[in-house]
Amino acid sequence: MFPLTFALSIFTASADPEAPPEPSPEPSLAEPLDWVRQCLSDAPTATAIDDCVGRWSNLCQAQPQGGTTVGITSCIAAEISAWETLLAEVHTKLEVAARVYDHHMPEGVSVLAALGASKSAWEAFRFAQCDYEYTEYADGTMRSIVGADCRLKLTAQRYEYLLNHGRQQNHFE
Repeated sequence: MFPLTFALSIFTASADPEAPPEPSPEPSLAEPLDWVRQCLSDAPTATAIDDCVGRWSNLCQAQPQGGTTVGITSCIAAEISAWETLLAEVHTKLEVAARVYDHHMPEGVSVLAALGASKSAWEAFRFAQCDYEYTEYADGTMRSIVGADCRLKLTAQRYEYLLNHGRQQNHFE
């Protein structure tokens, strides 16, 4: 115990009292969902998706450990979660509108059921497409990045498509 205490006291005593303070760590990156929402709000409507998709994950990758394969994939996955939340919100609004439509549809016709079938088919497509792109890189570490990037882009595209559809049909008024 004595040698450790003695060593610590020497280290502390020899520290330069005039030395500048250690730089503070880089400011933390905003949560992906908050950041993407703000980006979409700030960007021109016509280009908002293209302006915002992938930008949070790029900023995340600039953080310590963000440039490794695991770091890149984790950054993309965090942004995917944000876009999936936005997509779910739009889908919920479309479901509300579909229920209203269903009250006015002939018997046996369901807009809500068609929306659900569309969602299931799109999810199957996204899985198959991203699995295809992932498999192309089966022998390398890039596969996880490529697969995650595919999922990010397709999720943002689906969000944009359903958002525009909802706006055209006046579902979000």
